[in-house]
Amino acid sequence: MCKCCFTMTSGMRQYTNDFEITAQLPFDDLWERKLTSVQQVKEEMHKFIAEQLNTSRVPLCINPQSAAFKSFA
Repeated sequence: MCKCCFTMTSGMRQYTNDFEITAQLPFDDLWERKLTSVQQVKEEMHKFIAEQLNTSRVPLCINPQSAAFKSFA
C-alpha cells in the first residue's frame, strides 16, 4: 500500500487529497534517451549481463529437477 493513505483507528481508510504528488528528485532518463537503435540496446544488455556475471553473487539457474523445467525447454 502507499504511504500517502492510511487506516484510522476506527478501521476506515483515509485516502490522500493529492494523488499527483511531486517527486523529490526528477527521474533521469538519460540512459534510455541515449539508446537510439536496437543494436545499442543489445550492446547495453550484453554489457549489463557481463557485469552481473562478474559479481560474487550466486547466479540464478533453472533447476532441471523441477517439475516446471519442462515448460522452459
